[in-house]
Amino acid sequence: MWSHPFDLAIDDSNESIRLDPSFVAVAYLNRGNAYTEKEELDEAIADYTEALRLYPKLAMAYHERGNAYDEKGDFDQAIADHTEAIRLNPEYAKAYYCRGIAYWNKDVFDKAIDDYSKAIRLNPEYAVAYNNRGNAYEEKGDFDQAIADRTEAIRLDPKSAKSYHNRAVTYAKKEEWDQAIDDFSKAIQLDPKYVSAYSQRGMVYAEKKEWDKAIGDFTEAIRLDSKDAWTFYNRGVAYVNKGEFDKVIDDCTEAIRLNPEYVSAYYCRSLSYQAKGDTANAEADFARARELGYEP
Repeated sequence: MWSHPFDLAIDDSNESIRLDPSFVAVAYLNRGNAYTEKEELDEAIADYTEALRLYPKLAMAYHERGNAYDEKGDFDQAIADHTEAIRLNPEYAKAYYCRGIAYWNKDVFDKAIDDYSKAIRLNPEYAVAYNNRGNAYEEKGDFDQAIADRTEAIRLDPKSAKSYHNRAVTYAKKEEWDQAIDDFSKAIQLDPKYVSAYSQRGMVYAEKKEWDKAIGDFTEAIRLDSKDAWTFYNRGVAYVNKGEFDKVIDDCTEAIRLNPEYVSAYYCRSLSYQAKGDTANAEADFARARELGYEP
């Protein structure tokens, strides 16, 4: 009977715990890692905690437990655990990096930048740390530094679709549309199933009023992920600009089905009904948009 590799890892750790008490703390750590890979986070945290009870100086157990808490959304506990890992091992680049992620998740961008920078100082080849520091700079509105960090991440890891994607997002925020398209295209070349790269490139084509290209990208994003109301809505907006109001109505209707409180979709569909002379439906959608908070 086939067994999942993480289940096998758990079984191996169970056997190690039983046979070799001197290896118990590491066995709990390894089993915790296997539970983490299976997204069984409470079990993982329990094992990391037991590892630390047995060996309180096991920095890696604090670090891995911090990651599990981060996955559960307990960012303060994640920060506490990564901080203890760093106290035990001040050269622990990955602990700085992961604490930076926890600060990022709390929107504490200056501390995130500090931690990513410390991780980079300890490991100058840490490509994802550059990429994530770029994310934090972008949130602070420092787009040039964000681009510089993504560029260094790409130099270190030329096959990182995410770094190209994120640099493209920043170029788009600077309204440097052609550079954004080039980077989104590179991300897609590296990862042909990168949904966000298609949908975001579609938005850039829309900014350039290249409606057919925008629709093509939105359509591919929908093919890859048919549960994103935002993409249906934006394809609908593109169809508005081509005067294809039946398609607008179809897309806005799907956006509303996926997100029944999508104010902009009601308003867009209202305008399309009005363009088709369907006053009753236009008024109903406009009224619903007003109920949900739309203000002309």
